[in-house]
Amino acid sequence: MTELHPKGGFPRRDSPPAPAPPPFEVRVTGADRLGVVEGAAKGTTLDVVRDEGGRIVWLRAGGRLHRRVD
Repeated sequence: MTELHPKGGFPRRDSPPAPAPPPFEVRVTGADRLGVVEGAAKGTTLDVVRDEGGRIVWLRAGGRLHRRVD
């Protein structure tokens, strides 16, 4: 399961975070590409962005980057 946790600060620096969407399941659909397989975002693709060592550090979805949180 994948979860997004909005932090706020958009569109203004003092904007509060939006409500978090429910967790969603993703599946590998290609090299560094995931697809959402259920819920309202079904069919959305996510691109994995790795650091120099190959560790996943970002997900790109809908033109936005989302930082990985351990």
